[in-house]
Amino acid sequence: MAIIYDAVLNPTKEHLLNDWVRRQPWFASTGADQIKHMGAYRFDDPDGEVGMETHILKDVLGNLYQVPLTYRPERVEELQHALITEMEHSILGRRWIYDASHDPVYLRSLARVLRGEQIQADEFMEKEEPGAEIEKTFIVEVEKSPGGNKLSGDDLGFLANCIDHTPNPTPGGVPGLIGHFPNSSQRYVLVRTSNPR
Repeated sequence: MAIIYDAVLNPTKEHLLNDWVRRQPWFASTGADQIKHMGAYRFDDPDGEVGMETHILKDVLGNLYQVPLTYRPERVEELQHALITEMEHSILGRRWIYDASHDPVYLRSLARVLRGEQIQADEFMEKEEPGAEIEKTFIVEVEKSPGGNKLSGDDLGFLANCIDHTPNPTPGGVPGLIGHFPNSSQRYVLVRTSNPR
């Protein structure tokens, strides 16, 4: 369960995403083009220390991107290469924002999700009455192989920022993470593993 705070963020997520994504080699549009935030999904950290949120973005050409971020309460020297920015959170204080595709906490959670040991986090506003769940803006689920998803960390062979639009996301029974917008039948590949066990 993810607790969402009614907080002031500096910089805002929209600002840091727009600034960082435009400078990435996988961004297919031009730096001047507008990026639209389409949705997001979260995983829980079992230790309750690291926030994990993947943002779904769209450029003017219609390309979809996923940008996984981790929100940490302190700087991690081993992840200096993946540091995107620092953020001031009006309730939680200073946060360090990392490209989650390099963060071992995120990668372990992703592996657990693909093995069926963890699911997408439900989100609740901190100030709301208990049980007041925030409606999901993007829904993820696991496409399982016939023999089950017996995965290790080395099996995460595909974690692309550009989202695959193919109608049959995981052909051949290869396990992976797929997602869709609420009330939409279109499914998108988010992660395809390298091991079809």
